[in-house]
Amino acid sequence: MKKHIKTVVTHFKGKCVEWDVVNEGLFDLLPGPSLGFKTKSFFKPALNGTDYKNNIFLRIIGEDYIPIAFKAAAEADPNLKLVYNDNNTDRPEQVRVEGVKKIIELIRSKGGRIDMVGRQAHIGAPGPTKEDQMKTMKMWTDMGVDVVITELDIGMRAVDGDGKPITLKQAAVDKQIESYRRATEACVDTPRCKGVTLWVHTDKVSSIDDLQDLISR
Repeated sequence: MKKHIKTVVTHFKGKCVEWDVVNEGLFDLLPGPSLGFKTKSFFKPALNGTDYKNNIFLRIIGEDYIPIAFKAAAEADPNLKLVYNDNNTDRPEQVRVEGVKKIIELIRSKGGRIDMVGRQAHIGAPGPTKEDQMKTMKMWTDMGVDVVITELDIGMRAVDGDGKPITLKQAAVDKQIESYRRATEACVDTPRCKGVTLWVHTDKVSSIDDLQDLISR
């Protein structure tokens, strides 16, 4: 893992400003007992009851793979902004928001450096309020890291399941516009939010599948 990180980061040294060192390292549904949260019985716990995603790095190295990865990236390019990126972190009450805080603490406790948290922001319409998004990001900036919205995607598919064009209700479009406004303003008004990146360039290929009730077929 360290060799791979060194090879890739060194190849792009001086060309990248920010680097997503670890992406979606938390368990897909809820953090487990190792972060101090109770995992509900109908959620299958990750390996050894941890809250981390059950990937090959966790199975072989354990949770230390996260700080090890951050240290390796920092050594390969000391000028990089090192990022941890995750989803379902749009409201302060979402349990994964606390999970991200614990990852920041883990990296630092092992002598690593983390500069920024990426909030993916795959959200619906109207989605979280501007205030909730700001509160969420402040929970991380209060720990001394920057934040960035990395994958903003508010799904409003303009085609049906067969790829045929369909008509969107104006009310649905207005909700989508409002969602984009909320997310963007939340970043602008959060002192350490450094930018917004869109996930896709067109609603036709949105990754959000749960907004079909907003679409007139």
